[in-house]
Amino acid sequence: MLATIHKVLLRSHLACVFPRPHPTIVPKYGIWNSRNVSHLVHPLTATEQISQNQAGETATTTNIKVVGWIRSIRRHKTRIFFDVSDGSTPINLQVVSSPDLITDRVRVGCAVSIEGQLVEGRSPPSNSDHIIDLKSHQELHAHTIQVLDPEPVESRVPPKVIEGTLGVQTPRPDLGLLRSETGLAWRHRLPEFAAMLRLRAQVKSLVHDVMRQLGYLEVDTPILTTANCEANSETFIVKPGTMRSKWNSEAVVQPPVYLTGSAQLHLEALVLGLGKVYTLGPAFRAESSNTRHHLAEFHMLELESVHLRSVDLLCDEIETVIRLIIGEFLELVQSTAGQAGTIQGKSDLAHIDLASVQSSLSSEQNWARLPYPGTLDTSCLIEPLSQMKSLLSRPFVRITFEDALHHLCERFGARHPTEDFTKEEERHIVQWFGESRPVFVTDFPASLKPFYCLSSDGVRAEAADLLFPDVGELVGGSVRETDESVLRQRLSTNSPELCANEWYCGLRGLGSAPHGGFGLGFERLLQILLGVHNIRDVTPFPRVMNKIVL
Repeated sequence: MLATIHKVLLRSHLACVFPRPHPTIVPKYGIWNSRNVSHLVHPLTATEQISQNQAGETATTTNIKVVGWIRSIRRHKTRIFFDVSDGSTPINLQVVSSPDLITDRVRVGCAVSIEGQLVEGRSPPSNSDHIIDLKSHQELHAHTIQVLDPEPVESRVPPKVIEGTLGVQTPRPDLGLLRSETGLAWRHRLPEFAAMLRLRAQVKSLVHDVMRQLGYLEVDTPILTTANCEANSETFIVKPGTMRSKWNSEAVVQPPVYLTGSAQLHLEALVLGLGKVYTLGPAFRAESSNTRHHLAEFHMLELESVHLRSVDLLCDEIETVIRLIIGEFLELVQSTAGQAGTIQGKSDLAHIDLASVQSSLSSEQNWARLPYPGTLDTSCLIEPLSQMKSLLSRPFVRITFEDALHHLCERFGARHPTEDFTKEEERHIVQWFGESRPVFVTDFPASLKPFYCLSSDGVRAEAADLLFPDVGELVGGSVRETDESVLRQRLSTNSPELCANEWYCGLRGLGSAPHGGFGLGFERLLQILLGVHNIRDVTPFPRVMNKIVL
């Protein structure tokens, strides 16, 4: 009995009504741990119930309770149909109701609680292998409908521009509006942004899976720090509010406190004793770059390992991590849903979410002309997924800074030999080897890299950047300097403002070992995997300098 009930293909928060378990029955790993009480199981969701019916399994119950938001309403003389979503899946549940259950407060966008009977519905067959019906094959015949919205406040301007776009064949709101104070708190209710957030969560989960697979230990590093990792990066300085007078009156002078720009220095402390460590957390840069690839607050995957003692080993590890993440992602979004005409499992849902994102957020033009019909054409994924597979079929390119500089000078004329690459130059370096091939650039001039980078000859830094098609720099890493005297000399000569990193220099003593590491921009990774044009559309609440709202 339990095996049948828990053999489900889909997950959702559309909760079914089940008996409350007895207090003595303890849930274990999602299953009520009792062989003798077969009717006491963890509550099936509505989508799980639907998947059982589609798979031909016997339904445990057809009476369910759904809490969600109305996507669209279609009114007929004797029946009213509306699609309900709880945001946990791209598939909507069609509700059938008699008109006497509907009040004036039932409208597109409102939150509702519905109780009724789940029955087999009718779904017209798709006329293409790539056309997905976004409605469940089951219908909920409503017995009761409760509107959960509070009574509207007259003084509050309703988000009509958001509500109005949830219906069928209605125009989409401007993306600029959805990134503003007016739309930012509401845009996740649009199906495309809900799909992006579901995929973001799944990618984050598979990143953790990959790091565990490679033997890295996840650690937490501070957000408030006195360690300014790079002297040339703009940081946010944290100052006290009501405690300012007490802070300033302390006998010991408090060094500046920053929002962390990188977890690297703290990871270096932890790696000396733990061997291989990583973190996936927020980082902050007070840079004025107002481009589609920059945020003031973002997430970074950062790792350190005592096994990364050379640039070659560093590049090998970066390539391994990227390949595993992309491989796991491709497995996640593979689907045969369109071929069978029905949704078979979790991968089908991820496939639909990705198609929703690719068809809308891959360019400003796609978003502007996109309607929201009851079906979705997933053929937009054929080329992007093919390119991703092609990317894994060949090794990443590796060139030196000098090689890249020579190529740029041949193409654009002379440039300063110790200036870092611009975004435009990064794009040309990648195009040099073909659109779909990532390129490692190594052996940078030591003057271009931070104080902590190893430089065996004093001229070139043992560092590497990974440039990716479309987004530019995705990863930056280096072998770390282990000579304490060299670190102190660099700090005093080139970066006296970083002398608060005294504790960092002190790590180069008893128990120190050669090590290296890198940082990977998580939002840029999402741009690559999801095909999203603007980095502000792969995070729930984008933070951009001089435009921080909410």
